[in-house]
Amino acid sequence: MVHWWQRKVFLGLGIIGAVGLVLENVWAVFIWHAYQPGEMLLQVLTAQGSPYAAGFRVYEILMWLLITLALFAIWHLHQFQQEFKLMNLIKGLWVGIASLVILSLGMPARLLPEVVLQGPWAWQYVLTTSVYVIIVVVLARYGFSVSKTPRLSLGVGLRLFSALYGIFMGAVWLLSLWQWPFMGLFDILSRDSVAVALGFLSWYYTRLAV
Repeated sequence: MVHWWQRKVFLGLGIIGAVGLVLENVWAVFIWHAYQPGEMLLQVLTAQGSPYAAGFRVYEILMWLLITLALFAIWHLHQFQQEFKLMNLIKGLWVGIASLVILSLGMPARLLPEVVLQGPWAWQYVLTTSVYVIIVVVLARYGFSVSKTPRLSLGVGLRLFSALYGIFMGAVWLLSLWQWPFMGLFDILSRDSVAVALGFLSWYYTRLAV
């Protein structure tokens, strides 16, 4: 008997969600011509005063929901294989993603001029970054855990993307501090590294599914 969580259609939802997050800034360039991805933080898209703030906020939540559904299927897979440590790490990813959604819905959105002028130094950005750091740490721990199994390539990939997040986010803060250009580009790359890591996790198990 094939369970629902063993099917590609459910495990593959994470790939769709990850690709959707990566492409968000691409859609934004075509939809909102004032958006400058190389210089502006991603929070510009959902800031008060952005003409498409509500649409981008709903879009992001839907993409995170797709990733969460894929993680739910992966959690069932680990439960079936009695991999309890990996089950707990998947729960940690749930908590991180749920926190991002809650912050998106409940945290006061920054005014558009504030996002442009303050950059990453506002408390909203710091709080959101802290949640991303938690997700990245969980992904790295998951990578170390599966590296002790035949899933070495999965572990190496997750650790690589986790390290890239640290590099890109560090670049955001340094570029902002020195008032150099391309801060927005590295902000995009930092979130994309998390999205791609989650998409890679989903893809790895999708290719083994029915």
